[in-house]
Amino acid sequence: MQLQVKLLEKNALLKGSQKIEGVGLGLRFPHFDDILNNKTGSPWFEVITEDFLEEGPHHKKLLQLREVAPIVFHSIGLNVGGVQEFDKDYLSAFKKLYNKFQPQYISDHLCWSAHNGTYHHDLLPVPYTHEGLSNAVSRVNYIQDYFSRPLVLENITSYLDYKNSDFTEIEFLKELSKKTGCKLLLDITNVIINHKNNNEPTKKYFDDFPVENVVYCHVSGVKATEGSTLIIDAHNSAYGFNEDVLIKKYFKNMPILIERDANIPTLAELEEERLRLKEGIGGL
Repeated sequence: MQLQVKLLEKNALLKGSQKIEGVGLGLRFPHFDDILNNKTGSPWFEVITEDFLEEGPHHKKLLQLREVAPIVFHSIGLNVGGVQEFDKDYLSAFKKLYNKFQPQYISDHLCWSAHNGTYHHDLLPVPYTHEGLSNAVSRVNYIQDYFSRPLVLENITSYLDYKNSDFTEIEFLKELSKKTGCKLLLDITNVIINHKNNNEPTKKYFDDFPVENVVYCHVSGVKATEGSTLIIDAHNSAYGFNEDVLIKKYFKNMPILIERDANIPTLAELEEERLRLKEGIGGL
């Protein structure tokens, strides 16, 4: 399996010579024209796969952007941790996008989001059991074979725990990476949210995380729930948990992506946040 994954990685690099580096931004439609007019210094962009499944003028713009900057595809629809059959129409449309735009990475979340034909609007945690691992390994291998390249998986925020687990989250991620060769997208803010909601320190998690398998990281803003101490992963504001300090300690040379999906500001404001993070981690 490891040899197969190495071949997949080589294939991916041959198809997209540009590599992501530094602090990048998520591509959002309100900013598209300004980005093409060079109003940001972002060296790379993360593209939401589902935004481009339908053909349209935005495809032409993305081809223009792809000529001057590397991109990655980030998805929410693969249902990697689910048990129902993969949506073949979705996979086919996704693969056409991959062939057309040649992103450096394709990613989704280690979660399940559909069951018995019903799609949820949440990213739900997989059980950290031997059965859950076997299922995840099988499905990750299927996707990697389908795309002929490694899949990148992101850790999620979780607001519930299962009664029985055979692994910790870190142990599960390590085993999944070992058995499939998949790569990891570490959402630093998600880790902080999970630990704050459980009144736990983050140090051991970051100390134990398999950094060697991480290809890039996310940071984002959060939302506090009214009348509660619960923190929600909302992507509706600037990052604010001193993520730059953690990046400087654990992930100094890692590509970093700033996410924003609600209360989207102007591109100029996002560029200010990007430069602040870049300066905070030492000019990456």
